[in-house]
Amino acid sequence: MAARRLSKSTIDWTKLQKALPQDQQVIYNNLLAKSYQYTSRIASLPENLPKIDFEAYRKQLANPSAIEKLEKGYLALQVPFPKDNENVLSKINQSEKEEHARLAEFLKQIHQTIEALKSEKFKLTNIPPLEEMTMELEAYYFPEKRDVYKSIVEEEDPYAKILEDKKKGHHHH
Repeated sequence: MAARRLSKSTIDWTKLQKALPQDQQVIYNNLLAKSYQYTSRIASLPENLPKIDFEAYRKQLANPSAIEKLEKGYLALQVPFPKDNENVLSKINQSEKEEHARLAEFLKQIHQTIEALKSEKFKLTNIPPLEEMTMELEAYYFPEKRDVYKSIVEEEDPYAKILEDKKKGHHHH
């Protein structure tokens, strides 16, 4: 049957369906239906051209040489299987490999983001009660506020300055 001629190029339809986003499933269904129609149409055709009884036509015509030309042309007719002259299939395969590499890198980045968010969630779900919160804990749990705390911590402590001055022998009034 003609189906053998088509068996070389098969499409993994389930893989394609999983790869397509939800809003493109209609395109997938149309493509699948058209492919099925094409495959069944090709399968219904005979593998070889039908045999023609050229002898019967020779007997009916006064000039049999016209029939001989037709017979030679008909028997010489060979329809070659289409060739991939532009190497499109290998380009598609190469593109698929590149996309797989990009997808793997993307998934790796997403996984890292998920892990970072999980640790952030853990931190936020385990914040100590407000009455137990110290500046150090607040700086740990809310790193975006560290600059505020840093400026507070680095401010000059007037009491510490008085003590320092007393050690040096200066007196304040």
